[in-house]
Amino acid sequence: MHPLLARQLKRLGVDPPDGTGDAENWRAALNPFLELVSKAYIEADQDRYTLEKSLTVLSREMSDLHEGLHAAQAQLATKNEDLRQALALAHVTQEKLRLAATELEQRVADRTSELEAAQAQLVTSERLVAVGQLAAGVAHEVNNPLAYVTSNIVFAIRELSRLAGPSGGSFSDVIEALRQAREGATRIGQTTRDLRVFSRGQTDRREPVDLRRTIESCINMARNEIRHRARLVTDFGPTPIIEANEGRLAQVFLNLLFNAAQAVPDGAAEINQIRVETRTSEDTVIVEISDTGAGISPENMGRLFEPFFTTKPVGVGTGLGLSICHGIVKNLNGALEVESQVGVGSVFRVVLPIGNAASVAARKSRSHPIVGGRARVLVIDDDPMVLAAITRAIGGHDVTALSDAREALALVSRDGAFDLILCDLMMPNLSGIELHEMMATIAPRLRTRMVFLTGGAFTQRARDFLDQLPNRCLDKPFDPAGLRALVNSYAGRARAEAAVDREPVKAAGVGA
Repeated sequence: MHPLLARQLKRLGVDPPDGTGDAENWRAALNPFLELVSKAYIEADQDRYTLEKSLTVLSREMSDLHEGLHAAQAQLATKNEDLRQALALAHVTQEKLRLAATELEQRVADRTSELEAAQAQLVTSERLVAVGQLAAGVAHEVNNPLAYVTSNIVFAIRELSRLAGPSGGSFSDVIEALRQAREGATRIGQTTRDLRVFSRGQTDRREPVDLRRTIESCINMARNEIRHRARLVTDFGPTPIIEANEGRLAQVFLNLLFNAAQAVPDGAAEINQIRVETRTSEDTVIVEISDTGAGISPENMGRLFEPFFTTKPVGVGTGLGLSICHGIVKNLNGALEVESQVGVGSVFRVVLPIGNAASVAARKSRSHPIVGGRARVLVIDDDPMVLAAITRAIGGHDVTALSDAREALALVSRDGAFDLILCDLMMPNLSGIELHEMMATIAPRLRTRMVFLTGGAFTQRARDFLDQLPNRCLDKPFDPAGLRALVNSYAGRARAEAAVDREPVKAAGVGA
């Protein structure tokens, strides 16, 4: 009997009889039923076991499912956090893109402004080149007539003074008028020389430069801009010859002078001052240009030499002036320095190396020993007035004047015994440059005795020729006294060289 069945029967008070026979009869009567019930209990036990096993499996599966759900929830939470961070990053990225787009738009606008300014500067530069060429051409055309005007005035003063005697007599007013005319011609000549200096700024070729003369030329060109704003004060110490490009250097000083003038308010010239000072140290020369203007703020000091940076109003400056000046000075192994105080003024200091320009200038201007006597001079110039003025200026010497370089070439091929050839540089048909080249085969000795007269070398070929030429060169309008001194220094040069050539021949004859 199934134990559970026995317990249930006992709980119900159904006990088997105590007697053996009765018990057997009782069991016999109940046995089928009890077997069925017992079988049912056994099956129930099996079902319970199966159910417990199933419940265990189901519980395990539920636990696994619960753990998977927790893991899924954790993953979902992680993904939600990742998504939140991604959205935040996307928002930040979008903001950065917006700022970048704004910055890019600003940079495009700035670059467009820079390009427009550069284009305007290019147009200005092209105009300056054209103006420079025009200035050189005008200077050349002015200097030719100015040469004979000046020379004739000096000749007239000399002759009238000689006729009038020590007292001056009735010619005193005429002489004074002529002296004033000479002064005016000298000022015109100075102006054209200044224009020629500035027009030569398109090349980087270096040459010996008289720094003080260059500064004075720039002051002359800027004087009209300065005089309405400030008093100009100069303090020139010793200024040695330096090696530089005069036109480029003039561009620096002229720009600094204009900047100084524009820094000073208009209408108070009696209380403001622009000062130009030069001094030298052991191996440098220093040029200072100072003003009593508005000064430069500290935040702008570090950007002064940046391209396109300017504190001037729109349309007044492109911001390239100081940048270009800085580049020019740096290219000369120098330095451009600035000191400024708001409300007090500014000082721009150009520091340049002295170098070996003095020896170069000495070699270029070397002269032969003076022999003395009358000089035999060939003068070549396509302007008859210049020829006449030169002939009068060097009176007392034997002068042959020709207006055609081809005739001069033919003459020299027949007779090369000239002490000096004064030759114009720019002439039609045959220029002084071409004449110099042709004489290399016809009369090579005479090439060294050629002195060129020029009213301005306004072509690149002419500038290159003069830069490389060791011969003397005189600018028009020339100083008659200086021209006579030059001619005197060449007197007897042909005879001296011919004597040197004959010495070996004499020696050979004695040996024979």
